[in-house]
Amino acid sequence: MGENRDGKKSPRVVLTLGTKVLLLSVAAVLSVPGAFGLLTDHEARSRWEKRSLEVLPGWPGVLESSSYFAALSRFADDHVGFALAVSRFVRRTRFYVLADDPAVNISVGKDGFVFLNSHLPERPFDVFEFLCVKGANEARYEHMALEVESTFEWFESRGYMPSLGIAVTKPVLYPENLPGRVPAKYRDACRTFGSRPSIPRRLAALGRNSGRVIHYPFDEFMLQRAKPAFYPKECFHWYGLSAHVFARGLLAQLGIQAGPEFEEGATLDTVPADMHSFTGFGRRVTAWRFPYRAYGLEQRPGEPKMIVEYYRRARVEDFSTWTSATPLTDRSALLISNSFGENVAEHLAPGFERLIHVNVNRLERREWDDFFGRLVDQLGVTDVIFVLQDAAVAKAQFFRAVGRRGLARSDLGWDWVELGRQ
Repeated sequence: MGENRDGKKSPRVVLTLGTKVLLLSVAAVLSVPGAFGLLTDHEARSRWEKRSLEVLPGWPGVLESSSYFAALSRFADDHVGFALAVSRFVRRTRFYVLADDPAVNISVGKDGFVFLNSHLPERPFDVFEFLCVKGANEARYEHMALEVESTFEWFESRGYMPSLGIAVTKPVLYPENLPGRVPAKYRDACRTFGSRPSIPRRLAALGRNSGRVIHYPFDEFMLQRAKPAFYPKECFHWYGLSAHVFARGLLAQLGIQAGPEFEEGATLDTVPADMHSFTGFGRRVTAWRFPYRAYGLEQRPGEPKMIVEYYRRARVEDFSTWTSATPLTDRSALLISNSFGENVAEHLAPGFERLIHVNVNRLERREWDDFFGRLVDQLGVTDVIFVLQDAAVAKAQFFRAVGRRGLARSDLGWDWVELGRQ
């Protein structure tokens, strides 16, 4: 017993067993979020939400105490248990129940269309800006035309047959399905994109005038866009039929004519949607599959292994070799792309005895010279094919990488940006 201020002994507080159990239970319940916060995969949440989580702040000085506790509060919010599950639940609810954008860089449009408006949450509508607004910029075209021509000259001088394929994407293929939440500036620019002298259209014309292959099938895509699952409306990348049509046209421009067996066996199937890392949850969508049985295709991921000597951050899924038992030609090709090449490689493979595909999104600047200057010559290919989507072609860094080897001007004074890991 203790003494109070009057000097009298105060009664000792005795907790009953039931009270102790109750307090321990309350403490256990309150500690669950913190405990699970220690077990949560915070890197996974960071990837799902496309942002860096708050880090634990260092111990502050007296004058920094207010900002310290604010930072500590943000850290607790970011690392509390169940945060990843709650984030997924909230995003699913916004998407499926409220028909709302599940993230700031996702635009949910009409008729179930989902548009990736930016790869970075802090730069919303960046895709629309580069494609629909800046995609018709005269200065950008002039610089890009020079770099593309220099790239072609570089490979031609070394005995290769270079070509460029430009993918048509949803914002300009289905602009009427952009939601009203997208600023009118972008909706109007995407809607009129096809009638303006855009960079992809002008590059394709440059190819025709110079006798080089630059494939941009905008008009053909517009004719076929109403076909079921032509370009899955839930995806960022093309799948199935759109990639198949693109490949058939590119092969034809390369002098490779595909017969009726190129079309045989196509079926509708379900595939994983490709925007799970942006929406915060996975989905399955309908897309066409083409088996290409007549060509005896085989894919060997992670080959040739020499790729990693020149591309150190390459993952197994970033490069592979396709072979055909009965190809349309005896030629071989190197397909250099960003992520849009991953869904078109199998459609191009029937045209070649061997097709090596490399997604160069993780290729570092210091590796460019060796990759283009030394590796390509060791692969034993006849063709070098570049594939990018329309939004990325005007800022593709590897064209300048080739030009830097002496065939393109190095004093353009142009602020070139990264491919955007697209």
